[in-house]
Amino acid sequence: MITEELRKSFEEDKQVTRSLLRISVELNVSQVLEEYSKCLLSEIQRLSPVRGLQEIEDLEFEDILKYLTTLVYYRVLKVNNERLDPEVKSIYRSVAVPVLMSQITASIGKARDEQYNLEFVPTANFEASDILAAADMLAISDIMTRLEANGLKIVYGLTNDPTGDLGFMAMQHVENQVISYRKDHPVYAFLASFFVQEKLNEVTGAMARIVYGDSRDYSYRVRALV
Repeated sequence: MITEELRKSFEEDKQVTRSLLRISVELNVSQVLEEYSKCLLSEIQRLSPVRGLQEIEDLEFEDILKYLTTLVYYRVLKVNNERLDPEVKSIYRSVAVPVLMSQITASIGKARDEQYNLEFVPTANFEASDILAAADMLAISDIMTRLEANGLKIVYGLTNDPTGDLGFMAMQHVENQVISYRKDHPVYAFLASFFVQEKLNEVTGAMARIVYGDSRDYSYRVRALV
């Protein structure tokens, strides 16, 4: 028990806030995003009004995965105010985005934790082979747009707002577990499970004591949602 006399002797001591620490959150594709891509392809095939339509028959799981990965890449470029190619800039606000992916991309952005004076900033170091050309994005976007009338849930375009959700950005997905040092709504853990965030663990790993879930459970939930 601290005595009142000892407590008073420290009352005039000043606290100093440390300078802002910026943390890069690298978004790498996880098995949950891969599972979502497979489910989305199955849904596109199911909703096709004509069986055997060549452009849909030619679609593969990897095409959908690259489509979703490219949406994330676009979003990270925008958040970090990096130059968008004219072709990308022209479709950024109009490309078809599956509704669940829209929730994910809207959560990606700069987010600040005032209590710990931390700022989380997204990065995405994808291989060039993982990113689709704008023309290929448009081709798949057109397929999704035509299937909207048949029940495919999409929205159009990505947000310009660089702000992300702190609950999402502070999550870590390491060795199949989604953890955080914060208590947040569990939906952010689900959205974070779409990416592996190994580097974030190097900075906040010792602080992260709250376990939200397992990526294998989230993969099952993706199938149920789609």
